[in-house]
Amino acid sequence: MRFKVFLEKSNEDNKQTLYIWADLPKDLHTKYLDRLELNEEDIIEVEDKPHMTFLYLPEPVEGITEEKAFDVIKPILEGKEFDETFLSHYEIFKGTSWEEDNDSDCVVVRLKVPHQLVEVRDEVKKALKDAGCTAEETFKEYKPHMTIAYVKPDTKVDLKDIDEDEVYLKNFGFQWGGSDKAKKRFI
Repeated sequence: MRFKVFLEKSNEDNKQTLYIWADLPKDLHTKYLDRLELNEEDIIEVEDKPHMTFLYLPEPVEGITEEKAFDVIKPILEGKEFDETFLSHYEIFKGTSWEEDNDSDCVVVRLKVPHQLVEVRDEVKKALKDAGCTAEETFKEYKPHMTIAYVKPDTKVDLKDIDEDEVYLKNFGFQWGGSDKAKKRFI
């Protein structure tokens, strides 16, 4: 929801964003949320759609249209499937506020992804740039992860060991724009 609010605000400001993701199993999200044993009063929001972000360009995406971006990305990602992706460990991303007046920390489970996924991601970024896209990523280091929950800043979280469950990444989603009304397509 917090990320959704940020996307909607971007859309209200007429800023087009580009978001590509792969869905993750709800049962794994529930398993790792329950394992944390967070105090309810410390939780700001629980992620409601488990996913791994493949690429997110939050600043205004300029130099390329939605259709052109989709046409560039689709042949690269269509039919791609990545096994040998494992849940790795809990981590906290500090200060991940999507709203100006509401700071939070983000509890995630990091993913170990195969190098092929990172190579395909780099190929998508290059193809978008070659097609005229001028947007840059906010975070320079790619940290594949599954968001578990947003918590109050500096909440004490027992980052327990996790099972290295394997996940299968396929069926990548594409969204242009920030609102819930933005068209979501699967590649």
